[in-house]
Formats: sequence, structure tokens, C-alpha cells
Amino acid sequence: MISLKEAQQRITRESNKELGVEVINLQESVGRILEHSLFARFDQPVFTNSAMDGFAVRAEDVESASRENPQSLPIQSYQSAGSSFSVLQEGFVQEIATGAPLPQGADSVVMKEEVQVKGDQAYFSKPCHKGSHIRLQGEYIQKGSLIFRKGKKIEPNDLGVLASFGEKRLSVYKKVKVSYLATGNEIISLEEQRQEHHIYNSNAFSLLGLFQKEGCEFEDEGISPDEPFKLSEKIKQIFLKEPQFLILTGGVSVGKHDFVKEILEELGARIIFHKVSIKPGKPILFSRKADTFIFGLPGNPLSAQVGFYHFIYPLICKMQNRCCYFLEEKNAYVTEEIHQQKRHVFIPGVLKSNLGVESVTPLKLSSGNVLSLSLANCFISIPEGSDTVLQDTLVSVYPLEA
Repeated sequence: MISLKEAQQRITRESNKELGVEVINLQESVGRILEHSLFARFDQPVFTNSAMDGFAVRAEDVESASRENPQSLPIQSYQSAGSSFSVLQEGFVQEIATGAPLPQGADSVVMKEEVQVKGDQAYFSKPCHKGSHIRLQGEYIQKGSLIFRKGKKIEPNDLGVLASFGEKRLSVYKKVKVSYLATGNEIISLEEQRQEHHIYNSNAFSLLGLFQKEGCEFEDEGISPDEPFKLSEKIKQIFLKEPQFLILTGGVSVGKHDFVKEILEELGARIIFHKVSIKPGKPILFSRKADTFIFGLPGNPLSAQVGFYHFIYPLICKMQNRCCYFLEEKNAYVTEEIHQQKRHVFIPGVLKSNLGVESVTPLKLSSGNVLSLSLANCFISIPEGSDTVLQDTLVSVYPLEA
């Protein structure tokens, strides 16, 4: 049995090949990973424009305006958003819409609510500061500036940014191809009629969601009974498809019906590690056959998800050349005592922030409880050999993305 750190080091050492690249449409890019950095093609804002509905002026033309002695200036015209550039004549003002190009010669915009209009005259009752209510060209992003780095995962909020720079097509890494096989005589699919001694294979859907979220193609290969010949034949068929990942749940411990490790060795897979000093998830297995990475995860739901987040997710990130490989780690004050632990323990928790102070409450649920990670928004991480963690002590937590 090896430590968590050693297991993660062995995993990241195994990935020595980046994925291939493909070009996709912007609207298909959520969850995909950029293959190269993107730079601004032009300034944002593209041109200096008005941040308000109001009147474009030269600040010096209204510097003497006051409530007692309003300054009157003739209105030259109306500048709407989407109209071409114009020039403000000296001694005039121009009515202007939000987003409209600031006329050449103007240096400020006065809000419409602060101006009285009588006929073709605008009356100003106070001076304005030069540069008021305008958005300067390049104020947000200048041409040539970095927008997103290589390895960036495209999120929904990024689409508008990319569209604003005219990025219709993106070069991204190809999707990781994942085959999933459940093992166990007690496991059935949702399509089957459940008997009293059966349980539905919830892992198939938990893992489907996790892999799809990371931009992977997920193929459910069904369920194999705990029979060596049938399990071996099923794994052989999957190897013929040459997936980049083969994920198995169940059959990796030391029970009479746990055959996964033995069968993988018989089929020529190299066992990189089996059993890690963590709880839950101790029996986890990692092996490789040619270019297929194989993970044998324990069958209980929380153990399988711990295995995904702390072993599979870092390998996916490395293959996709992401900016970082592991979950973000931060500190929070634990609200309840946590007893001494022999192994490195991951406890589902609820992380909250109150006035900038982070606190975390452990969920007292067993590793087989399917509600564990539905209720949690983080893992509490307690290193092996730790003493009892007292209430209000700082602990490490790994937030899970919403």
C-alpha cells in the first residue's frame, strides 16, 4: 500500500503524450480545452463610446455652468448606437445614446437627467469632469493582450468574451475516450427489474456526469457478473476499441469474487499500484495496457468519486495540458471534532463563507451513501497519522466545482 502523494506522482508520470487537436465551432466549445493561447485581435472597447444616455460635450464649454447661471449650448444632432463617427462642432453639444461612438472633439458625456432641453438648446446647471461617463478605446483590453492561456477550460461565461473578439472557431484538444464497465452480481441497470437483493448501478451515472463535465466521451459498457471468464472476455472486447481510459467499478478488493487485478495481469496490463492509504477508496487500482489507462475503483459511490477527483481527474488534466492538474486546496475552520485517523481521510463537507471567514461542516454519512456528494460542496482532507482534529481548527479542504 502506498501513500496518496506517491500514487498521484505515479499517475502524472505515466501521462507522456498530449491528446490530438481539432477545430470546433464556438457554440460547441463549453467544457473543451484550448490547445493554444488566445490574444485580443483588437481593442475592447473597439472605439471610445458613451457609457450613458446624455449629451457629448467639451468639458471646458460647461465649466462655468451653475444652478444660478445655467450654461446653454445648441444641440448639433443625435448620435445613436451603431451610427458612424461624427465631429462635434465647436460651441455645440450632441445628444448621444449609450454605446454610441463619442464624436471627435468631445471629451465627456453629461447624463440626460442632469440636462434641461428647451427647443434646440441644452441647459447645463453644473460643470462636468473631463472624461465623465465615457468608455475609452482599449480601456478593458488592448489589442494583443492575452485573453485565455493554453490549457484553459472553456466555461459558459467565456463564450461571450470569445464572441466579442470574433472567435468563431477554436482549436481544442480532442475528447478523452472513456469506456466504463461495472462488475458485481448484485448490480443491475435501470432498464432491469429490481429484485430485493439487487441495487441499481448509480456509479454509471455519477461517472458519466463527471467525465462529460471534463469534456470526455463516455461509453457505458454495461455490467459484468463476478465470473472470471465473462469478465475477462468483456475486458478483451473493450481493449479492441482502444479507449484512452478503461474505468471499472467493483472487484478490486480482496474478497472471493474480486478478480479485476488478476484478470488485468493475465491480459498483459502493467499494474502501477494497487491499494492507497486513503479512506474511503483504499482498494483503488491503476494499471496500463499500451495507451489505455485502467482504473479499478471501489464500488461504493463515495469511494468511486474520491477515486475520480484525486486520481483520474489529475491525469485527464495533464493529458489536456491544463493550467493545473489537481483540485484547488484551501483552508477552513472545521465546525465539529474529527477523530484521529490512521489513513489519509476525505470527508464530504459543506463549505461556507461568512464575512470572509471560511468554515466547513463534515457530513456524517457512510462511504456507501449515495447522498454524500449530492449534499457536499467540498472534501475535507485529513492526512494520515493526524491527531484528533478539534472544533474550530484549520483544516485543508478541496472545493468541488458547482
